[in-house]
Amino acid sequence: MRNHRSVLLELQTLYGSGFDGCLTTLTETDRRSLWPSKLTLARMRIGEINDERCPLRDIPRASGQHSTGRHGAGRAPLLTNVLLADDRNDNSALISQITVLFTMFHNSVVDLLHREREDSGRPAVGLRYFAELFFGAKEICVDVYRRIVRRDLLARLLHPAVYARYFSASPSFLDPQSGTTITLEYAQALRFGHSMVRPHYRINDFHNRREELIDVLLTTSRSRPWRLPLDETWAVQWSKFFPIGGSRPNFSRRIGPSFSPDLVSDLVFAGIDETNSAGLAYRDLVNAASMPAWSIPPLIAEIARSEDSLVRESRLLSDEAYRQSTLSAWLADGQEASGLTKEDIAVISRDPPLALFVLFEAASEMGGERLGVLGSILIGESIAKVLQAAGAPLCTAFPGKTRDAPAHIASMSELVEFVQLHSKPDESVIAFL
Repeated sequence: MRNHRSVLLELQTLYGSGFDGCLTTLTETDRRSLWPSKLTLARMRIGEINDERCPLRDIPRASGQHSTGRHGAGRAPLLTNVLLADDRNDNSALISQITVLFTMFHNSVVDLLHREREDSGRPAVGLRYFAELFFGAKEICVDVYRRIVRRDLLARLLHPAVYARYFSASPSFLDPQSGTTITLEYAQALRFGHSMVRPHYRINDFHNRREELIDVLLTTSRSRPWRLPLDETWAVQWSKFFPIGGSRPNFSRRIGPSFSPDLVSDLVFAGIDETNSAGLAYRDLVNAASMPAWSIPPLIAEIARSEDSLVRESRLLSDEAYRQSTLSAWLADGQEASGLTKEDIAVISRDPPLALFVLFEAASEMGGERLGVLGSILIGESIAKVLQAAGAPLCTAFPGKTRDAPAHIASMSELVEFVQLHSKPDESVIAFL
């Protein structure tokens, strides 16, 4: 149930229910720093140093009710909780760092809006003013986020013909029904991202080393509170993740029906049923089996009735015999590891699980560099409808020149550069870019 969102693509994972408005304990310093309008950050450790000298580059964490001292009495309590709108933003060290980045982005926009109000001679007036700053910044950040999803993320992920169909001046939808409720097919297809996770990452240049995926996944308040707050080894140098200034970032694995080893082990993803089958891939298949989603053959036929030209872009979709033989050959090649019988292979080849087919299609027809036609349709149609329903940009609260300051941002690289320029993060130990 916690996956449910009242509105899609509005960064609810970051903002939660919105502005708090509880100002009873504000100091004058809080007012000057616009604290009520901002999202909270916490300090990293630098080695064993954990005080005001450390940079604000971690998510806010807190000790739990049953926390014990670290390494014995007298030490700081274990940080077993996070103070976030959505605790899934601490599902790995890298997810928590992307949360830090968007938090810094919001706070930078708050400062810009406040500066504009000061320059225009409009006085700051109490609670209402702080609320205006918060919601004005949120609107701008949501607009930028949507623009990045459309122009940066989906342009890289979707099949070119499908992207052109949905993100032209006049998008054409296969399902004419309006609405912003995502489909079950979208929810299954979206799991393609699990196959893109690398077995290791280079986080920054501090120790010039790679961090193994298992450590990325387990360095959270739930799993390893004794390693928190994050230390300087986890401060992301963003040119390692997005192309900035000619950098060569950590590229993802290609999309396909295979996962990094740590994702199919029981170290993080233990068995969940009587089979005791471990790993994220198994969980994805179980999830898919529990959903009343379309089967592949009738789904292809339905798409062909609406737009046959898209189906003709893919031999896997347009040639049923080829699709079955190709799937059968791939399954037979891994038969010894999977334990599938010939009958199993025949059944799966005729009607493969949707989540599996999206991965297989991307690998077979796009070299894993982006989604195939069917996967692109399932993702593109849902997101394009949400963006169309959102209509014009939300920014209305602050019509002056500062509102246009983030207007150029259409990629994650540009967002990172904007945050560095306006937030001026502490880079005394770890570079931000």
